[in-house]
Amino acid sequence: KPKTLTHVQAASIPYAGLTAWASLVTQGGLNEKTAKGKRVLVLGGSGGVGTFAVQLLKAWGAHVTVTCSRDAVPMMTSLGADDIINYQAQDVKEQLKRVDKFDLILDGVGGDIEKSLFSADYLKPWAGAKYVTLRTPLLQNADKHGFADGMLKSGLSL
Repeated sequence: KPKTLTHVQAASIPYAGLTAWASLVTQGGLNEKTAKGKRVLVLGGSGGVGTFAVQLLKAWGAHVTVTCSRDAVPMMTSLGADDIINYQAQDVKEQLKRVDKFDLILDGVGGDIEKSLFSADYLKPWAGAKYVTLRTPLLQNADKHGFADGMLKSGLSL
């Protein structure tokens, strides 16, 4: 393991990478053969999953737009993000209105962002565009209501 990381931090690296890969390939339908020229928005691009997603997408030839904090802008630039939206300095919705629509939105943030951006306004119409979120209500509902009731509440909310 790298000397600057704890064992727990080092163990999380493959998990983040595999989550990014599975989200893009399994749910998003993108891979090294299909991603070239696709437009992808990564919400929370500077997180563990987001940083892996950006690198995979750029290696596959996709055009990548990310949202991140001011502090993460240099890292997103170094990873090759084509468009960077600093959510602390800019209104994300206004910035997204100024760019072309996306083939895929990968949401690593969820919550209020998910509610406000889960909109056809940002996805290419009639093109099989997808919205993939990493934050499901299942775990939150299970914690709040117990496993059985949480599963039921999650099922009813779909």
